[in-house]
Amino acid sequence: MSYIGKQPSPAALTASDITDGIISEAKMADDAISLTELKAGTDGNIISYDTSGNPVAVATGDDGQVLTSAGAGQPPAFEDSGSMVKLLETSCSNSNISITGYFTSDYDVYKLYMDGFYNSAYDGDCIRMKVATAANAQEGTGYSYASYGWTSEAETNIEDNTDHTYTRISGNQGQTATSTGCLELTIFDPLGSNVKNFIAHSVTNEGDVTDNIMTMSSVTWDSTTALTGLFIYFGSSNLTCRKIRLYGIKN
Repeated sequence: MSYIGKQPSPAALTASDITDGIISEAKMADDAISLTELKAGTDGNIISYDTSGNPVAVATGDDGQVLTSAGAGQPPAFEDSGSMVKLLETSCSNSNISITGYFTSDYDVYKLYMDGFYNSAYDGDCIRMKVATAANAQEGTGYSYASYGWTSEAETNIEDNTDHTYTRISGNQGQTATSTGCLELTIFDPLGSNVKNFIAHSVTNEGDVTDNIMTMSSVTWDSTTALTGLFIYFGSSNLTCRKIRLYGIKN
């Protein structure tokens, strides 16, 4: 810089001395920008690039979702992991387990898992089930089921019933918290109205004697009315269950 007379004293540059846009990428040293220099953003967002190659924030997903590629030219997105989505996780110590309000058109098949259930008062009762329409348990006859069971005493048992007032889905259950059972239940297309509703399940539990019981069954309800849920209960006492989980399988 040329000058006339005495050389001026050096002065530090300020932001106003630098014209916008004159610092190019080549002037930036590698690894010169740390996290503290970045502009604050939204907790949980991830920086990506949009279809024009410009930086974009990927919005925070919900708990349990995973970051999924949307293909070339699109930023990723948080989505449900796989085809099976958890809809409910709870426990129970009540007269029944009410699984209502979870059947939607988003899923065709549902899986219900019950871990650590037992009969809180009456030794020798069995778990029963009724379907619900419009959030109300369907009373009266119309339940048909067939089951096959095995015990650790090498006994087998076949039971079937038609036009019954409920569905039996376990063998006789022990009373204490150490005499527990586990259940896996599959509900097929509960909102369908073209065919009768079909439910399959398997149960492993400790019985009212020392043997263990394994039961596999299938159930139909004699109607094509769409289901809104299930009610699961013991006949004569409260149902206690450590963990209940419901999953929907995507269409």
